[in-house]
Amino acid sequence: MRIIAGRYRGLSLAPIGTGGGRHALRPTMDQYDVKLQMAGWHAGYDRVVRRQAAHAAQGSVSFWSYRGGRFVAVEAMNAPRDYVVGRQMLARGVSPAPKAIAEGTTNLRALLAT
Repeated sequence: MRIIAGRYRGLSLAPIGTGGGRHALRPTMDQYDVKLQMAGWHAGYDRVVRRQAAHAAQGSVSFWSYRGGRFVAVEAMNAPRDYVVGRQMLARGVSPAPKAIAEGTTNLRALLAT
């Protein structure tokens, strides 16, 4: 399967990281006052962890998808910090523990080093 950067039905798509033959997309979409940003390929996920960061504004939330215990995608609604760090984790092959992601006070940047 080959993924090409471009636009599809209002989504801005660009490949990020291809480690192990995997492709990841980073679509971005604005829906009224909600900015939805996604990175990764969550097809076949078997676990989703909801993150409500302690620092985040009301209405900000992110969902982190795992497949077989590995982090495979992040979807962020009005949570650009979670999106950016999640995208960096995907590009570097970092798979944070779901428990750490679920804890809203966890410093995501610190998890990049693991």
